Amino acid sequence: MKNLLLLLLLANILYFLYSAIRGDEERRGEILIEESQLGPQLQLAEVDPKDPASDTDSVDEAVTEPAADDSGADDAAVDASNDDATTADDEAEAAPAEPEDPPLNKAPPQNILQASVGRACATLGQFDKREDADRAYRSLVQQGYDVKLRSELGQIPSVYWVHIRDIPSDGAADAMLEDLARGGFGEAYTISTDDDGLKITIGFFGKRDGAERVELQVASLGLKPTVEPRLSDGTVYFIDVGMPVGKGAQAFIGQYGEDRVALRDRATCPD
Repeated sequence: MKNLLLLLLLANILYFLYSAIRGDEERRGEILIEESQLGPQLQLAEVDPKDPASDTDSVDEAVTEPAADDSGADDAAVDASNDDATTADDEAEAAPAEPEDPPLNKAPPQNILQASVGRACATLGQFDKREDADRAYRSLVQQGYDVKLRSELGQIPSVYWVHIRDIPSDGAADAMLEDLARGGFGEAYTISTDDDGLKITIGFFGKRDGAERVELQVASLGLKPTVEPRLSDGTVYFIDVGMPVGKGAQAFIGQYGEDRVALRDRATCPD
């Protein structure tokens, strides 16, 4: 019986010690601070988003909240943190705003693409005669175009021949000569070469319009003539034209012909 009482007493003592130790562990690391010890309440600065001089980073750095310290804290540490925050806030408000530098013409960042407006140009020519090129140049200047007349060495037609090609046989050539004679071209004759084969030559002319007129007359007889220039070295002329925005080259094509109007990468812009 005596042993039972001793065991119960020992159990009570152990329970009491266990409760005391557990209570100390639960309260360990806690510091009780009265509200009166925290000092005056900090005032947060108001930042105007429209004011470029306002710096939200400096406000965030100046205003801090006291945090609990696991290793312990005392009243002096709390007062020191409040004093530091207040001093930083006062310095931020007292510091005068630095004047902004005047805008500079700086180079754009490398990651920004630069767009440039291209020029639309056309080149007219070639002109075999200087007077024809001068006439076209003056007309373009009067219309307000940006133009440049230039010359270079090229080949110009000296005469224009009127031929009938692709004649299958001598008999077919004789029949064509008879038709030409009845149409007023009795001086036409046949010629045969290794390159061209058998053909009929009707004549040659110094100007293209004269050769084209004969071409139409021969075609009316049911034949198929062609106009072929004979080329020689000489000076040729070109006119480079800067096209205004929204202005096309259809008028040039209608006036000079599609084969005498170069566009896009084949054209040269005036300097």
